[in-house]
Amino acid sequence: MNQTRKYDKSYCIIFFVILVLMTSIYLSDLSIDMGFSLKPYMMVAVLAIILYYLILNEKHNFRILMYEKIFILLYMYMVVNGIFSKYAYMSLRMIINISLAMIMYIVSTDYLNHICSKKIINLTIISGSIFVVISLVLYLLKFSIAYQMDRGMCRLNGMVSDTNVYALFATPIFLLLLYKILNKEYKYIPMFCITLISIVFTFSRGGTLGIVTGTLILIIKNIRKESFKNKIFRYIIFVVAIIILFIITNQISIKFLGISLNKIIEGRIEDSGGSGRVDIWIRAINIFKQNPIFGIGIFNFQGYNLYYFNDYHHIHNTFLEMMVENGIVGFIIFTTFLISFFLNESVNEESCLFKIIILSLIVELIFLSGISFEIMYIMFAVYKVENIKKIRDW
Repeated sequence: MNQTRKYDKSYCIIFFVILVLMTSIYLSDLSIDMGFSLKPYMMVAVLAIILYYLILNEKHNFRILMYEKIFILLYMYMVVNGIFSKYAYMSLRMIINISLAMIMYIVSTDYLNHICSKKIINLTIISGSIFVVISLVLYLLKFSIAYQMDRGMCRLNGMVSDTNVYALFATPIFLLLLYKILNKEYKYIPMFCITLISIVFTFSRGGTLGIVTGTLILIIKNIRKESFKNKIFRYIIFVVAIIILFIITNQISIKFLGISLNKIIEGRIEDSGGSGRVDIWIRAINIFKQNPIFGIGIFNFQGYNLYYFNDYHHIHNTFLEMMVENGIVGFIIFTTFLISFFLNESVNEESCLFKIIILSLIVELIFLSGISFEIMYIMFAVYKVENIKKIRDW
């Protein structure tokens, strides 16, 4: 009896800590500048390590998978390459960020392994929903922390630093809620609508591309489960509901923000320059040509861009960034890591779901510099746990 009570108490502690850790991931705007950005999740992860290994006396029980070994190789390469780069101090900042994200990944897998599959999905939805609701409320109330003015557009960025980053962070929540709805759990429809509205207010083309990719894959997978009549009826309702939701969102935008979504969307479509990204990509390619084999060093592009072009922007394309900063060698290791991950067999529906989510996030990274984004690491952690643990009925 005492052993059971001790086990139940440990489980409650583990559940609470992983909920706090996953929620803290969405609070990057509350970071502290210490030469690098000390984010809330980093501090929570350290406390989680102390609690898990020293107080609860748990052990790390996972074997290292092939795609993880390749990522470790990429990490070691980036460290060595960054040390000898022109802006080594900038490389060090990014190396610290990636190192802490990797630590969070390891401790997350340990905590999540104690939780059944259904509760893992619910944990992810709960933590993300807190982020989405707070961000949207602050945006509609016009708190400066929650929006950015960009070419006349009031774009939602919520509790993170950038509108496109918000769309990236909200994508897993959107797709998990969609998965629930497609599996006839209709109580999630209100939160799904709120999440979709918040993503629309980012006016992020990369975010739109990501959620469209994930949505199409989930719908195609779901179509195989139902009869033809059910398929047609349900998806007609789904399309009509999205149209109605857009109309409502447009009215909210006009009332609260004084802007029309129609005009903004038309402007985004007509903007063929990708908000200046094309010019940045051309510069990045020219810099790559000067250092094609080993690149200029991780997180060095900003320094080069400022020195040669008086512009402090990132590349805003993770794939191009890997090539420019880590050269052909680093790019090959990076693409090998991605290929190895997607070739890794998904043994159940839940792991397949999170692989689709990760694919959607990677699509969005075409428009973002995101090798250190913590949302990527937590999704990889959830995927690993879902794919290799036995489902427990707590």
